[in-house]
Amino acid sequence: MKESGFSLLELLITVVILSIGLMALSGIFPMGSRSRLKAENMTRAMELAEQKMEKLRVMGYEEIREYPPETSIYDTVGNYTRWWSYSITSSWNEDENAFFVILVDSVSYPFPGGREVIALKTHITPALH
Repeated sequence: MKESGFSLLELLITVVILSIGLMALSGIFPMGSRSRLKAENMTRAMELAEQKMEKLRVMGYEEIREYPPETSIYDTVGNYTRWWSYSITSSWNEDENAFFVILVDSVSYPFPGGREVIALKTHITPALH
C-alpha cells in the first residue's frame, strides 16, 4: 500500500533549502539600504554645494577677493560640512593682463563606514568696466 504525503526527511530537506535561500535574500536588503542612504546623503551634499556656489557667484569677484586666497572658509549644515576656497590665476593669454579666481566649493557628507567629499569648481572673472 502506497501512502500519500511527505516524509519527515523530505520536509526537513525542503526547510533547509528554503532557509538557505532566505538567508541569501536577507543579505541583499542591508546592501540596498546602505546604497539608498549613501545616495540620499550624496544628493543632499550636492544641493548644499550648489547653494553655496550660487551664493559665491552672486558675491562676485571683488567680494570673494576680500577673503585671503588659499584659505578654506567653513560652515556646517546638520551633519554636512561645507568649505570653499579660491586661488588667483592669470589668463591663458599672456598679452592680456587679466586675472580670475578658481573657486572650489566642497561638502563632506556621511555614509555608512565613513565620510566622503564632493567638490564643485568654477572660474569667476572681474566685472568688465
